Amino acid sequence: MSKTPNETRRKASINRSPADRTPNFGFGGVLSLIDAAKALAVATLNMALIELYWSIGQHISRKTVEEGWRKGTVEELAETIRRRYPTMRGFFASNLWRMMQFCETYRDQPKLAALVRELSWSLNLAIMSRCKRDEGREFDLRLATLEHWFLRELERQLAGACSSESSCRQQNSQHRGQNCTRGAVEVFTCRKPPGNSAECQS
Repeated sequence: MSKTPNETRRKASINRSPADRTPNFGFGGVLSLIDAAKALAVATLNMALIELYWSIGQHISRKTVEEGWRKGTVEELAETIRRRYPTMRGFFASNLWRMMQFCETYRDQPKLAALVRELSWSLNLAIMSRCKRDEGREFDLRLATLEHWFLRELERQLAGACSSESSCRQQNSQHRGQNCTRGAVEVFTCRKPPGNSAECQS
C-alpha cells in the first residue's frame, strides 16, 4: 500500500537533524559570532604555545653557553617536566632541542620571528628543517600563512619543490651552476639525507 503525502512529510520531518528542524529567524549572525570566537581562541592558543616554545628555547640556548648544558641536562629537564605536568605533551628532550634551534634560527630575524607566531609548531618545524636560507623560510612562512595550509599540504608543496628541482637539474646537467627557481622567489637544491627523505636546501 502506498503512503499518503502526509505520512511522507511526517517521516521526512522525523529523519531531519535538530539543526535542520530549527526555523531560520536570522540566527546566522549569532552563529558567525561563535565561529569567529572559536577561530580567535585557536589562534590565541597557538600564539601562546609558540611564545612558550620560543622562551624555553631561549632559556636552553643561554644555559648551554653560560652553564654548559648538554644532552644529559636537557633529558633531565624533560623528565622533570613530565613528572610535574604528566598530561602535557611535546616536552620530550628532542623537542626541547628543537625549541632551542627554533629560537636561534629566528632570533636575529625580527621579520621572520613575527611570521612564525602565525603558524602551528608542526608547520614551523617542517619549514625550519627543509629550508636553510632566510629567503626560503620567509617565502614558505608567508605562503603557508596566506593559504592557511595544514601540515599535509605544506609537506606536499615542499616535496613538489624538491621534485621540480631534481627534474630541472637532470635536464640541465651540463650547466651545473644553473639553479631551478620556484616562482622567481625561492631557489632550491635537493639532497637525500639519512632516512631516504628528500630535504630542500636553499
